[in-house]
Amino acid sequence: MDAVKTRQVKAELESVGYSAEYLKTWQPKIDLYIHKPILNASGVESLPVGSMILNQPGHPDHVARKSRIGWLPWPPAVTCRCKACRERDWSDQNGHETPPKTDHPHQFGKAVGSTCKVEGCMAVRVTPYKSRRARH
Repeated sequence: MDAVKTRQVKAELESVGYSAEYLKTWQPKIDLYIHKPILNASGVESLPVGSMILNQPGHPDHVARKSRIGWLPWPPAVTCRCKACRERDWSDQNGHETPPKTDHPHQFGKAVGSTCKVEGCMAVRVTPYKSRRARH
């Protein structure tokens, strides 16, 4: 978003009632971790525990909604106090290991649900692919 569009959006939000102070401290994007397995319609696990959901809005209301379905800003662990981690059987950790934090640019396929092609990375594409031309 260019500077003119950003100013227009801020002016629109201020006219609706958002304070300028809130807009200055707008939360950045964050990565969320899956603490509860996501199942498809057939009951098959489509996203395993520990997978990262990248670039989610950091707004408190959004994070609160996602925490209700088991997406939290920290990786699942034995010491985590969420319901999914408290109820999990941690004696079998093979399917529930937290992926390592990576500092590389992710290389996804174009399909939603495709994993990163970099060895050892378990990040998953959660948004549809759009070519740069289609984004504008």
